[in-house]
Amino acid sequence: MNFARKVFHRAFNAVMYVLIPLFPYREPKLIHEIGGVVDLLREKEITHVMIVTDRGIRGLGLTLPLEGSIKESGIALTVYDGTMPNPTSANVEEAREMYVKNG
Repeated sequence: MNFARKVFHRAFNAVMYVLIPLFPYREPKLIHEIGGVVDLLREKEITHVMIVTDRGIRGLGLTLPLEGSIKESGIALTVYDGTMPNPTSANVEEAREMYVKNG
C-alpha cells in the first residue's frame, strides 16, 4: 500500500474513533420473556408477524412457545423456515415473496 493511502486510512480511522461516541446509537431493549414480545407487538399495533428461521430450529420446537403466544393473542402469524446458514439470493427472494403474499 502506498504512503498516501496509509495516511488517509489512519486519519479516517482516527476521526471515526473520536466521532463514534457522538453518533445517536440507541441502547437495545431486552425482552426477557415471551409475553413481553406480545406486549411489544400490541404496543406497536402490529397485526401480522413473520418469523424467519430454519427447519432445524423449528423441528426442535424452539419456536413453538413464541408461535403459540402470538396466535393466542390474536395476532396473525406467518413462519418462513427455509433459511440456510449462508442464505442465497433465492432464499431471500423466497422469503420476500412469502412476506408480500401474506401482507
